[in-house]
Amino acid sequence: MFYTSNKDISQNGKEFLPDTKVRFSIQNEIETGTVIKQKVNSAIIEIEETVNNRDLIFQTQGMVVISYKDLTIIN
Repeated sequence: MFYTSNKDISQNGKEFLPDTKVRFSIQNEIETGTVIKQKVNSAIIEIEETVNNRDLIFQTQGMVVISYKDLTIIN
């Protein structure tokens, strides 16, 4: 498990705490996932595996780094 670092998180990232469910676009496809770790201007996201994204999961090992401005919180 990753933990939040002591570095200052940008104002845009304050709401994207670890374990937050998010939506984002990658390779022109909408994907969902969970914030694993906050960085200064982006977050490490664990991609939720679906039938349609198995190639993406294989290529990225299920993790991507996405800018906070490209993330949307989902409920």
